[in-house]
Amino acid sequence: MDVTILASTEQEIHAIIKVHFSNLSWLITGIYASPRYRERRILWDNLNKVATLHNLPWLVLGDFNEILSSEDKLGGRPINLYRPMVFQQCLNSYNLLDLGFQGPRFTWVNKRDFLAFIQERIDRCFANSSWRTMYPEASVYHLTRLHSDHCPVLLSLNPSNGNHSNRPFRFQPMWLSHPHFTKLVQDNWNDSLSLQANNLAFNNAARVWNKEVFGNVFHKKSRLEARIKGTQHALTNNPNQFLINLERTLQSIKDVLESFCELSGLKVNLLKSKIFFFPNVSQITRDSICETIGYEATSNLGKYLGFPLKQPGSTEHDFDFIIDRVKSKLAGWKSNLLSMAGRCVLTNSVTSAIPAYIMQDTILPTRIHNALDKINRNFIWGSTEVKRKIHLVGWDKVTSHKEEGGLGIKAAKQKNLSLTTKLCWRFKNSKGELWAETLKRKYLNREHPRKHGFSRTWLAITKSEELCTKGSHWIIGNNSNLSFWYDKWTTFGPLRQLIQGPLTLTEETLMVKNTMVNGQWDCSQISFVIPDSWLLILKAIPLRKAFVGKDILCWDGKAKGLFNSKHAYNLAFGEKCIHNSLPVKHIIQHRGLTENPSCTHCSQVEDITHVLRDCHVAKNFWTEAGILANDPEFYSSPCNRWLKSNAINSSTIPNKSFTWDTFFLFGIWNLWLQRNRCNFQHSNPKPSLLDNVETLASEFSCLVIPLRFVLETHLIQVKWKLPSPGWFKLNTDGSALGCPGPAGGGGLIRDDHGRWVKGFLRRIGKVSSLEAELWAIRDGLTLCTQPQIQELLIELDAKAVISLVTCKKESFAQYALFIDDYRNLLQ
Repeated sequence: MDVTILASTEQEIHAIIKVHFSNLSWLITGIYASPRYRERRILWDNLNKVATLHNLPWLVLGDFNEILSSEDKLGGRPINLYRPMVFQQCLNSYNLLDLGFQGPRFTWVNKRDFLAFIQERIDRCFANSSWRTMYPEASVYHLTRLHSDHCPVLLSLNPSNGNHSNRPFRFQPMWLSHPHFTKLVQDNWNDSLSLQANNLAFNNAARVWNKEVFGNVFHKKSRLEARIKGTQHALTNNPNQFLINLERTLQSIKDVLESFCELSGLKVNLLKSKIFFFPNVSQITRDSICETIGYEATSNLGKYLGFPLKQPGSTEHDFDFIIDRVKSKLAGWKSNLLSMAGRCVLTNSVTSAIPAYIMQDTILPTRIHNALDKINRNFIWGSTEVKRKIHLVGWDKVTSHKEEGGLGIKAAKQKNLSLTTKLCWRFKNSKGELWAETLKRKYLNREHPRKHGFSRTWLAITKSEELCTKGSHWIIGNNSNLSFWYDKWTTFGPLRQLIQGPLTLTEETLMVKNTMVNGQWDCSQISFVIPDSWLLILKAIPLRKAFVGKDILCWDGKAKGLFNSKHAYNLAFGEKCIHNSLPVKHIIQHRGLTENPSCTHCSQVEDITHVLRDCHVAKNFWTEAGILANDPEFYSSPCNRWLKSNAINSSTIPNKSFTWDTFFLFGIWNLWLQRNRCNFQHSNPKPSLLDNVETLASEFSCLVIPLRFVLETHLIQVKWKLPSPGWFKLNTDGSALGCPGPAGGGGLIRDDHGRWVKGFLRRIGKVSSLEAELWAIRDGLTLCTQPQIQELLIELDAKAVISLVTCKKESFAQYALFIDDYRNLLQ
């Protein structure tokens, strides 16, 4: 190879590598970054300039004096997330990828005592995609550190396929002292074979025999030394009875583990086994226990099933690994090579999904929420700490629903709260599950209530209880223990929120069951006159007939009454609206990025409405499309209403294969592209813009929009039929003016000759049409029990009600009261 030095500074050297016998040339940059952060920022800026000056394959390697995540550091203080984030964003802007490594994890050590011991991975090799394509098998090796505080780093462009990890075979003199060694040699030596074959067979057998018989001599030696040292220490210092008992207890634990290993065939891994001590345990006691049992001490319990375990000394930095995982995913994606739609898809499906597992059980710190939102925000807009870009839309608008003009990306804090609300919902609806009963006994003990020392799971449940209460309501049972005023047993919330002023002591403690008399509401214990609107609400709440059931907690807005995380997120986030986001000159001037807000084609202020509709260029386009120049409905409505009304107008266009909404959206998109070409490429408006839009709309309609099949209609004559001889028929119906709204229901019973037997009519109250149908059926079945009708046929025109009755009641807890009464009345 020929090496030509191009330039150098105190922190970098740039050179061109010319490969002999080929036309390959690539750029290599050697790095020694300053230990001072300000000077390292100068290096990042220099590398950014170099990246913009060439398109060669590029290799960057050396000592960067900066880590990329918390996994690159062991010991010392928690990392500052800002500096690794800046470093990662710089690498992304250079389009550099980490080549990975083989060997020891860390490349630098501070060579200090145990308590101040720090290791880091700060020596790295990065390359762009073209260099990686040129050398796909290149590998980085961290070699053994000798005298320096850094590991040597070897970059091999074409590593050999040989296995260098096999240690050479060495004969151990201690084998001669073992009585079974002679038999081992006899069993693995055959005089009829060559010396090389016998030597290979003996070597393989001796390796296995050494591990089984002698094992790890160093571990055994250290354990024996620790026991001897502990015994000497005890004899010297006259141990008390506590130390003697501790020694016996530890020895018993050790014997149990050894017996378990012998019976199960398993073996305890000493390298993975640690002992955790509470802070009040003295160092002498810790050393004694570790020496006796042979395990190392640890200050961190680590993770269980991916969740960091809470312990004394736990901090919010326990969750830094979530940020590291998200950033490691983004490191392989180059936002400048992806479209906005592609970045949104990746954000929704990957970066937002990574923390979801931890969010199910834990409320993450606000710092982690903000960091996750910032990473997603910068990735969507292609912004970094080095090269910032305009965020055209606020984050609260980006995270709103697509139906409301957003991108459907979920904000970290609200998503976390919606997931822990599901945990709270499961806890409240638990039916004897072990985990829920454990939490109830531990934290809901009335005799000894806890005031501190809560687990992360319980904290997540308590913080989500308000949202869980807001999104659910109770279905009352016969002997309901719900508070009449403060529990949410109506769909309008707790009744206490609907009134003002104080209540009497009797009214404060009023229970729902105190107002239920013989299946009817009795409000005589309330001292004031109940408004008519309240009476409609109470009248519409059904009471159980005969079945004695408990109170059931149901989730609002769902017929099945089951928890819905999407609805919970909506409650946590709130409503959003349409917003202005295109970077027209008026908006850019408002942000202080330009002084001239005038349109390129005229002297008027360039806002969104002007670009898409009011400019003479846009008016010419819409006139060619068939819009009259003086159409007041098209040209006078406000921007938001104009965009929304046209974007949902699916009316057909004569002699065209596409609808107006498709044409309109492609039209405003091409008007925007034409505006950008005029401003940045100084090109004139194209006269063929209409043809281009019609072509795109036709292509989209053929490829994306599904074909609309015309369904054939068949007229079916419907009429009432007589029931079979000896049978009766019950016909019911119910309806409501609104959802919910004032409702009523009725029905009648006829015999097998069509003669009227009984009938009923009810003003139900304020419910939905489905609930009105359910009310009517229950009243009809109740009417059938009085003359003791045995053979009954029920007929109605609501298929949804039939599905509810035939399904299991657990599937539709919202209407479980009606279904229970139906089945009891039919029996």
